[in-house]
Amino acid sequence: MLPGSFLYGVAVLMLTAHLPSGYVPAAQSHWVLSFLLHWTFVLELGIWALALYLWRKRSRI
Repeated sequence: MLPGSFLYGVAVLMLTAHLPSGYVPAAQSHWVLSFLLHWTFVLELGIWALALYLWRKRSRI
């Protein structure tokens, strides 16, 4: 199976289904606040900003 194939993804899910996903306690009173104030959300916004910048730069050429 190739890493990009659908069956590869299914196999990975089947092999990792037994692993514990872990428990993360809420840092804020509401889950939305916990999501928005988490450092990974800032990283996600940075990735989107870079993608938008590169897309706009490429479309001008």
